[in-house]
Amino acid sequence: MAVPSERQGAVAGLIATMQGVALVVTPVVSTALYGISRSLPFACLAALLCVLAVFFVLPSFLVARRDWH
Repeated sequence: MAVPSERQGAVAGLIATMQGVALVVTPVVSTALYGISRSLPFACLAALLCVLAVFFVLPSFLVARRDWH
């Protein structure tokens, strides 16, 4: 999906902001989870990746399947 030229600056700013937030929040959350259990950060990451895979892959799969018929 293309971003209109008048919105590109806002989108670039949002992307940069999210990268900064991730650099601050991720170590804090991971350390807290590690304090509870050594495997908990990895389990949470695996669960998050599964949710994101369903969120991003499933819609494109459904569109491709609809176009197939």
